Amino acid sequence: MLSRFLEFLGIAVKKPHVIEKTSWTDILGERSKGTVEHKRAKFQVEPGVKILFEFKYEDHNYQLLSKRKLDDSLGDSFEKIADKMLKIVAHTYGLNNQTRSKEYLELMQRMTFRLPEDSKHLAESLVGPALLEKPYDLKEIIVNGTSYRIIRYPTFVSSFSSELQPIVGAPLISCIDFAENSHVTPNIPKIHWFVSESVFEEDDLPPETKTKRDGKSPKGQVKKPNGLEVKMIDETERTFSINGFSYRSAGPIFFPTAEDLNRKVALVADMGPDAPIAVAKQEEIVLEGPNELVTDNQAQWIRENPLEENCARLMSYNMLAASYLNLELEQNKLFYPFCEKQYQTLYYRYPLLLKQLKDLRSSIVFLQEVDQKMQLRYARVLYQEMGYGFEFVKKRLAVNEGAAIAYDLQLFELVSSQAFGVAELTTEYPENEDIKRILEASPENTQKIMLSRPTILQVLLLRCRKNGKLYLCGNTHLHHAPQDEQVKAFQGIVTTRKLLSLKKEIMAANPETDVKLLFGGDFNSVPTGPVYHLLTIGKLDKTYNFWKNDDKLVPEDLQLNETLDCLTGTPEFTNYTGPEGGEGFNGLLDYIWGQGVALEKNDV
Repeated sequence: MLSRFLEFLGIAVKKPHVIEKTSWTDILGERSKGTVEHKRAKFQVEPGVKILFEFKYEDHNYQLLSKRKLDDSLGDSFEKIADKMLKIVAHTYGLNNQTRSKEYLELMQRMTFRLPEDSKHLAESLVGPALLEKPYDLKEIIVNGTSYRIIRYPTFVSSFSSELQPIVGAPLISCIDFAENSHVTPNIPKIHWFVSESVFEEDDLPPETKTKRDGKSPKGQVKKPNGLEVKMIDETERTFSINGFSYRSAGPIFFPTAEDLNRKVALVADMGPDAPIAVAKQEEIVLEGPNELVTDNQAQWIRENPLEENCARLMSYNMLAASYLNLELEQNKLFYPFCEKQYQTLYYRYPLLLKQLKDLRSSIVFLQEVDQKMQLRYARVLYQEMGYGFEFVKKRLAVNEGAAIAYDLQLFELVSSQAFGVAELTTEYPENEDIKRILEASPENTQKIMLSRPTILQVLLLRCRKNGKLYLCGNTHLHHAPQDEQVKAFQGIVTTRKLLSLKKEIMAANPETDVKLLFGGDFNSVPTGPVYHLLTIGKLDKTYNFWKNDDKLVPEDLQLNETLDCLTGTPEFTNYTGPEGGEGFNGLLDYIWGQGVALEKNDV
């Protein structure tokens, strides 16, 4: 028999030498301290040791988890574990300790979990010191007559799943978390992807799948997959098989094909020879997906216009954070009522967003409204696989999204990365004394809004690998409310001044180096608005209409020291249907600005 692995928890014991009969056991030290809140009640989490192992009896495989206190007797703990083994095996054969049948007594003799002969003196030792503290006198454990060596604090997977909707042609990325004290090394784990041999219909899906499609978050953790038998095909190559599933590929990302349509996806996370695999299975079937994405034309344009020598491609994209969509509302009350609710869930949108990011491959990418989950679980993994650097900054305050810049590592290297809160720039940056003075006239309105917004300015300094030129890259997402155009104008001034000041400092420190400026983002202001006017003309005079939004403000002429070039231009956008079927907003809000760069081609 080939090696067998536990499905979700780490190993600690492995039989030496005889690979074809290997089984696994887990002894994981958990020195948990403190309290845990649960239903408003507090209880102490007692430190202890988890012992988890898999064993085989006749044709059945069993998994057993035992939690022991650190001050328990080692010998007594092992006897209790053996008793648990006996009970679960006896249950399979309909035996119980009350009858004390001959079969039961014979089974009792076979179920053992004990110390080796040369370690029996440790029987009276405490669990904690014997298993977790150096010099690790206990080297092996005997399980049903077979010797296992102990591996302490192994790579331990606390959760493993694939929660995104599988869609033909869209990236599928797993979610994996490791327990504290786990030793995680680069390229670990290696993910193996499988699809079911059976084809399923929509009616076969469980209720939790339909809940996800209705826009509601499924409750609880992903359940441990039932009915999956994982076998190792080759110990050296570390390849696997799953009963009822066909192997597709290995790597962080899986792209389902038309061949996988209406099939389920299973995946194995391999942590190496001294750790168990983790296994997950999706209940969602692979869907065909939309016939066309709104960015397909841009993706086609990119394929037809390869980068020329000394050129870089830029992109800015607001990804729409999931936290801003209240999908509990009725369809006609949604913020985007024209799109069916099931297609607005993060489970469905994320794979399509990832596909867009891959198809719209650009040298430098400015992203806004990037969810914490999106950046941590998915976008970062995608860009790393594409050979990109990825820097994320969360917005200020209790906001669960932020900005990110991705850059092609073949073209650029990161010199520095930093971020600034726009509210702090307003009050602490000397060049903004005019803005600070203006705001003080309206403490309950414009000043309150300006200083309470979580808006940030993300700044990266990149160096071109080919010619050494420096690129100062700014990324922001200005205030959204159309009635607060004055706030956007002030935020635009503050962020641009900071970028221009940083550029001046960089040029002074690198007098022989050409320094370029790029500023991308969602500026929430149309081409006729004050932000666009400010960046292209370099000033806003006191007669501008936005001053009328707050009658407490005392208008002043505002000015930048320099202007920027709008690299994206001002293309037209179509309108969309608003709430209750009315006409929604139409216009341009997103731009990429530059200074010292020449525009070769453009497609927005």
